[in-house]
Amino acid sequence: MNRKSSMKQSKKKTMTGDCPACSGCGVNQKLRFKLRLFACGMLLAATLFCCLFVPIHSVAASINTVRIATKAEWLEFKENCRLDSFSKGLSVKLTADIDLSGETDYAVPVFFGNFDGGGHTVSGMKPNTDAERTGLFRIIEKDATVCELNVSGSVTVTGQSGTAGMICGVNRGTIRNCAAAGRLDAYNAVGGIAGINEQSGKIIECSSSAELSGTYKIGGIVGVNAGEIHECTNTGGVNLSANERSRNIGGIAGTNTGTVTGCMNSAEIGYLHTGYNVGGIAGLNSGFTGDCINNGNVRGRRDIGGIIGQSEPFYKVEYGKNTLEILNESIRGFSDALDETILNLRQAVQDGGEGLRNVLEEAEELREGLSADLDIIAGDAAWLADAEKYLDTIEQNLETLWKAFADSAEVTQLIAEIELIIIELRNAEPSEWVELLQELEAKIEQLRILLGDIASAAPALKALAEALNGLLSVSISGLRQAAEDCCKLIKNAEQKLDELTKTASEYLELVKADGNRLEKSVQKCVESMRLLRENIRNVLNGNGGNIEDVSENAERDAENQAGGMAAKCRNFGDVSGDYGIGGIIGNLSKELPSDLEEIDIPSIDDVLFTDTTLFIRATVFMCSNDAVISAKYDNAGGILGYGSRGFLLGCESGGSVKAGREYAGGIAGRLSGTIRECGSITALDGKAYVGGIAGSAKSVIDCAAVPTMLLAGKSSFADGAYIGAIAGELTEESRNNIFADTSKFNDSF
Repeated sequence: MNRKSSMKQSKKKTMTGDCPACSGCGVNQKLRFKLRLFACGMLLAATLFCCLFVPIHSVAASINTVRIATKAEWLEFKENCRLDSFSKGLSVKLTADIDLSGETDYAVPVFFGNFDGGGHTVSGMKPNTDAERTGLFRIIEKDATVCELNVSGSVTVTGQSGTAGMICGVNRGTIRNCAAAGRLDAYNAVGGIAGINEQSGKIIECSSSAELSGTYKIGGIVGVNAGEIHECTNTGGVNLSANERSRNIGGIAGTNTGTVTGCMNSAEIGYLHTGYNVGGIAGLNSGFTGDCINNGNVRGRRDIGGIIGQSEPFYKVEYGKNTLEILNESIRGFSDALDETILNLRQAVQDGGEGLRNVLEEAEELREGLSADLDIIAGDAAWLADAEKYLDTIEQNLETLWKAFADSAEVTQLIAEIELIIIELRNAEPSEWVELLQELEAKIEQLRILLGDIASAAPALKALAEALNGLLSVSISGLRQAAEDCCKLIKNAEQKLDELTKTASEYLELVKADGNRLEKSVQKCVESMRLLRENIRNVLNGNGGNIEDVSENAERDAENQAGGMAAKCRNFGDVSGDYGIGGIIGNLSKELPSDLEEIDIPSIDDVLFTDTTLFIRATVFMCSNDAVISAKYDNAGGILGYGSRGFLLGCESGGSVKAGREYAGGIAGRLSGTIRECGSITALDGKAYVGGIAGSAKSVIDCAAVPTMLLAGKSSFADGAYIGAIAGELTEESRNNIFADTSKFNDSF
């Protein structure tokens, strides 16, 4: 019994772990292993359970992936993105549709990562805000991507704040295969996808059916494009109610300085008789627009086009010596020659007596007077005082902008560059002003583009533009007046020197050797004076500058997507307005912010250049129109309404073209440029300057026209002034053109 009892107690101790030898017991080791395994399992379960309640940013920090399925998760994601570093390297996946109804603060402040919408929709966006960057994302940064995302809502941005888009306010990254629906109302830089697409930004295969309204820079896809827009479509109406101040309105982009390719608009754009620079694809273009189609009707007041409302030519200036530099060199040459003449006269005085002494005194007076007069012309002219006032105004407004945007490195850097140019202007000779004024004009334009979408900058930008226009005006007239004054001064000096030479010749017989030397120096002086007069005459006649139109390199430029160009675009939508109405482009000339109703205003480019080349590209290449083009007043064309310069190559037009007064053409209404290898089968209506190819053009070459003339509603070739089967008016050249006389055909041809 004792033995059995002892064995039972021993087993009991072993089972409970109280055996002194338990460390060596195999049964106990197995038990301990199971206990450890159980403990690890419990710890892992607890860890996983706790992870369910870890904030999104902790997950993102550890595995760089976030999945969003609810409104709450979206709002938490939005809050975390207030810190720039949160979204860098982050991947976000939307796994369900999200309704943001009732939320007004839902916009992601800034995003650096990759966002995959998975084809889901974020709906219910309905803020009423005055924020300057409005969208589901405020800013999509460079190298970030947003794809496969749909958004919808009714967004209103109050006041004059700008930069509003359904997807984002500002895009610097890539937006691909996204769609927007609903309504967006804002003042400036408004787009169905993005308000602004910056130079690094790409918007690819996106669509918008959102209805948009605004005042400046409104586009079905993007309000302002400096980057790339490729294969996007718009079916949402843009500015379909009257707004007399509206400007730069497009079915794809409000303004385009980048590239727009392969895009289509099928919505109505603009409102009849109101709005400037309205286009089926782009409102204002200075970039490249290619392979685009417009199917929607386009309406406005001035500069209205089926593809582009107004297209600015590409400009590039290469400087040589400007006119006043050459004048200064000529004056210095004349002064040196005069010094030599006086030196020889002084020697002659020593040998010739009192008579030549008087001549010497008068010659020295001539030199001193000439030098003083030139100083007055160069440095003390009244126009310089006026220019100084405008420079002061420019500096004051730059100071205002500096204070307002002190936290923007890009703005402050640009303002600093402008101020350096102003310092150079204040210290420069008038001969150096032309190039400096060009640089100043370009930099202020960059500043206008950079801040143009910000309402708070508008007053200072307007004052800057007015001061710049005033500065250019007084400088151009002042420099011209200086040249005219130089001309009069040199003419008087020449007459006086001639009198002195005749007087001196009476004494030269006494000093033959000195006389020969003096005669040579006088001849040298007269020759330098002749050269000076010739240079001044060139200034006054506008000679010396070169303009090289590179528009004819169309095929190569189209391949390179060069700026200032529309290529291979087609229009099927009716286009109507008051002035400058075209099936492809309404107006092909430089935009003039100072006066929306003016066609041509001189600029610093037009004057005072010698040994300077201005390269210009203004090309419309292989575009076609098949719609009704109608101008209430002047300048209507199947391809182009009006162009201050340009080159139209390989374009075709059908449909009809009507101008209520003058300038109606199957291809161009009025163009100071060349039309080549174009064809038109068009019904034309106008009172004067009507042509199967052009109402008026500089040159028409290798073109074909089959026109039907409906002059003031009456079919005839005989009625009206300046009517032609090819052109109503040609200012230079016409060759290798053919036409068919349709006067015997049915009027409905």
